[in-house]
Amino acid sequence: MCSRILRHGSIVALVLIAALAAVAIVTALVKMSRSSPPVEVVSVPATDRRVQVVRFTLYDTGIYPPEARANPGRITISIEDLTGSSDGLTIERVDANGRTSVGAVNKAARSLRTRKELHLPEGNYELVDATRTANRALLIVTPDEF
Repeated sequence: MCSRILRHGSIVALVLIAALAAVAIVTALVKMSRSSPPVEVVSVPATDRRVQVVRFTLYDTGIYPPEARANPGRITISIEDLTGSSDGLTIERVDANGRTSVGAVNKAARSLRTRKELHLPEGNYELVDATRTANRALLIVTPDEF
């Protein structure tokens, strides 16, 4: 009986050693497959990443705030429609030559909020409620005065 236990024990030990060897081989193969040549990371200057967010709320009686300021560059215009029925905003650049449409923030029918990112150079922009055209706000895009 004792010899059977020893024989059985040596078989278990042999199976255990084989299993450990298999795990070591698989681990080595996984490590080799994960190693790849170094990747060069290009950092974008902070000024190119910066996005300003300007928020407007649409009411039946107007747009709040009636005037907002931002720096030239990437600007996200965010709207919240408390009327529940506006189609969004149209954005027009206003200068000595007149008005030029530069974009729109279109709102889905059942949504109260939406936003759009635009690249706006220095200038004055009028935001007009697409449904209530008498409701307007002014966005002044000018560099910081520091």
